[in-house]
Amino acid sequence: MTGMGNVREQAAFQDFVGASRRFWSERMLPVLTAEADAARRGPAPIDEATLAARLSERPTYDFFCWLERHLQRMKYSGPRGIVAALDARRDEFEAMLARPLPDGALRLDPDLALPGYYVDCDIHQQPGGLWSDPLGGAIYREAAGGSAGVVARSGLHDRFTSVVAAEMPEGWARLVDLGCGYGKSALPFARSRPEAVTVGVDLAAPALRLAAQLAADMQARNLRYLQADARATGLPAGEADVVTSTMVLHELPPDVIEAMLREAHRLLRPGGLSIHLDFLPANDAFARLLHFGHGRRNNEPFMEPLARMDLAAAHRAAGFEAFRVTAFEDEDGALDRPPDRKWRLPWAVVLARKPS
Repeated sequence: MTGMGNVREQAAFQDFVGASRRFWSERMLPVLTAEADAARRGPAPIDEATLAARLSERPTYDFFCWLERHLQRMKYSGPRGIVAALDARRDEFEAMLARPLPDGALRLDPDLALPGYYVDCDIHQQPGGLWSDPLGGAIYREAAGGSAGVVARSGLHDRFTSVVAAEMPEGWARLVDLGCGYGKSALPFARSRPEAVTVGVDLAAPALRLAAQLAADMQARNLRYLQADARATGLPAGEADVVTSTMVLHELPPDVIEAMLREAHRLLRPGGLSIHLDFLPANDAFARLLHFGHGRRNNEPFMEPLARMDLAAAHRAAGFEAFRVTAFEDEDGALDRPPDRKWRLPWAVVLARKPS
């Protein structure tokens, strides 16, 4: 088969994965929701484990779980997966990642010890994670943007940037974006305030190399990237107006979240804003069953611990005040849509202030 034939076959396969994901989200979920409503009828509430046992008496729930797990695997792995597709173009991508960058655009730390929670699990089922392959960032970017990916959804990060701007009507001069990945979240902040400095921090050198190249392509000269642990960035204390993260908290064990909050407090000036976009399910057996299962099926083991964590207490312990959580509308009408219409992650904004 010719190279062009391989490209067409891989594209068709990814289209199939995306269509199957939409079937799972839009056709299977309403059926499963109706079965869950029937299983919960009765005078007393039931917990997630009891609900799972009752749902497993019918095939819908088990197939729903199986399909989610294996569609995610198929997206990344196998001869038509994203890893194979980008590996076939490795020379092209590595040449792009090796292009010269403006001074100060990227600072890597070859001696940084990556933490066990990060390297011991292939998060999102990405083989080798973001950190082990020079193309790890490019693979993740491709996965996030296709097959019903969430991370690169059009407008998502611009919406969150608008939320931050509403909390900071006076603007900001310096913003630190923790867990920035390939720059998906940092770039909208930099574009929104070209006069301010945006610093993206991440553990994965492959993702940061891609982020810096994308910033250079966009001529985002106010954007800097740093390889560091969010618990100890090495950045100056008391200089940031905003510290943020996007879809990072649920990737961290609770003790790491607590340490990250302490570091955010150290980085912020008095009155500065700590604000994080993440997922917090409602206190409902079915919502939690779906969400916690989603975490396990996609190799994101800290989704459940985050949901059970006392975030208000963690922020107080780190020195913050005015803690609150608000719902986040990831697309128009999302908060008004019935929950059984299609799969949706329980988006939430977690924010607090460093005392003035």
